[in-house]
Amino acid sequence: MTALDYAQANKIVKETKYPYKTKQGACKADGTGARIEAITKVIPRSVDGLKTAIARGPTPVILASYSTVFNNYEKGVINNATACGTSCDHAVTAVGFTSSYYIIKNSWSTAWGESGFARIAINGDGDGMCGIQKGAYTPYKL
Repeated sequence: MTALDYAQANKIVKETKYPYKTKQGACKADGTGARIEAITKVIPRSVDGLKTAIARGPTPVILASYSTVFNNYEKGVINNATACGTSCDHAVTAVGFTSSYYIIKNSWSTAWGESGFARIAINGDGDGMCGIQKGAYTPYKL
């Protein structure tokens, strides 16, 4: 079962009620919160596809995080495709976009990046910067 399957079968609660902990273990569903009615596949390797999903709501995506560029990110727009790579290994949430970059929320605390967020350049269709456009599924109709 994927995380989105679990979230669809159960309800999503606010982080203030069920804080993130960096440890392995089972999720604890308590029957409160928002329910996902449907999960929609995002058109892979497409700027328009990812933007459409983000416009509907927060969109979970995977990207390449093992690079120094991503790990040491502090501010600005990540726009070095060769330093970032496209071998995806980390899930983040795409929460917004402009004409030139996506805005993502990371789970590494507010001490990372721009208070826990980063901006990743949009460089056309294909895998995308850090592999962000390789493919995603998004909850739809919360």
